[in-house]
Amino acid sequence: ERLSQRFGARVGSVGLSDDLAVVIARTSRDGEIDWVVPRSARDGLDDVGRFLAGRLAWATPRGAGALLEDSPQKIAGKLAAVLRAARCEVASSDPAEPTPALPAADVKLRRSVRKAVHEAAGAAMLGPSSLLAFARGLQRSADRAGFLASGDFVAGITTLLNGAVSLDALKASTRGLDLLRFWLDADSALWGNDG
Repeated sequence: ERLSQRFGARVGSVGLSDDLAVVIARTSRDGEIDWVVPRSARDGLDDVGRFLAGRLAWATPRGAGALLEDSPQKIAGKLAAVLRAARCEVASSDPAEPTPALPAADVKLRRSVRKAVHEAAGAAMLGPSSLLAFARGLQRSADRAGFLASGDFVAGITTLLNGAVSLDALKASTRGLDLLRFWLDADSALWGNDG
């Protein structure tokens, strides 16, 4: 519950499950987060559980909890589909920056949601590079929230690298490198904060 409140969300309910290995969160219609946690976490979450819960506590109220495990390209494709379903302009490509085509996604929205999306997007015409940047920023913010919630870099990096922690895997992971930079930023002269 404290994690939800730390990131500005309200808790609706917390349930226990014998069938789950990780934390699950979803937003109810009234904007509260309903949590389901493994029964083994009855006495508290371990560091990995807190990392996952922190990510969800930040992302779920923003409607992005289900997007965290997707690739940025897939997230951007879903966002483009939502914008198209709301009859917003989506540029087919940005001439200044060539990007791969976004994957197609089938989205059905209620009229009230289409209207809200259209009002939020306004007349802005978003292209693939803008949507990809937004998707990467969404994941980056959620990963950082998870790190702040757990306070354990190893738990975060192990989760992001799917347990295959090595220097080569870290070098190949944009999200892993960002979390490393975020971790080092406050105390390290390596990142220009030497006093």
